Amino acid sequence: MLDPMLIHDLANREVDFPDNFRSDVAKIAWFARENNVSLEELRDSLERHVKRDPKNYALKIWLDSTKNALQAEKMLVGNLPVLDTKLTSSGQNPEYAAYIFKSKEFDPEGRYTVRIVQKLRDNENGEMTGVPNAEYWSGTPGSYYASTLLGWDEPRGGQSDKLYIDFGQGWYVEGMNDLRKEIIEKYGDEIKNHDLPLIKKKEEELAIARAAYAKSNNNESFKAKKVFETLKERGE
Repeated sequence: MLDPMLIHDLANREVDFPDNFRSDVAKIAWFARENNVSLEELRDSLERHVKRDPKNYALKIWLDSTKNALQAEKMLVGNLPVLDTKLTSSGQNPEYAAYIFKSKEFDPEGRYTVRIVQKLRDNENGEMTGVPNAEYWSGTPGSYYASTLLGWDEPRGGQSDKLYIDFGQGWYVEGMNDLRKEIIEKYGDEIKNHDLPLIKKKEEELAIARAAYAKSNNNESFKAKKVFETLKERGE
């Protein structure tokens, strides 16, 4: 059971955090370590107190910070289940990797999505992750459907060993051919059995919608033509 005085101190801003700690993630992780409690325990206790005192905004802030720290822990090297293929880049951070997951962001049924991440090291305070000097995977704008990267729903997707994350900035990673082989070996059957039928279904629905739209436009054009001819006959 968490000592209630710990929550009291957070709620009343009576914790003396180190002066050089800038992020709330670093602060709350330090607080948990100093008091020998886990972030999970701290989150659960904060949630109970916020329910009892919903107007205490300090507690809400620390609850959000604790959740963010727990989320950051998932991105630590060794915690995030990246694929084995090592990706490289000519930029300042040469070590990249990819992980695959089912995303429901654009489709409620979920599609296999590949996200490109780069390896970084946190500072001595753990400003990003809450863990001092920890190596972690940082997200990039590079997020793609696995079927597209494999060239199964977009032929151009599976042609190059180089993948541009930001073409305008010249930001790219290399090693995509090996990554495609690993994805096919580990997830190929699931992608074929789940994603490809889903893609086909969406394409059929889109074709039906387009046909209906075209038919509607044709009908409207026919009606407009008849009105014009009637008015012309009347001399209007």
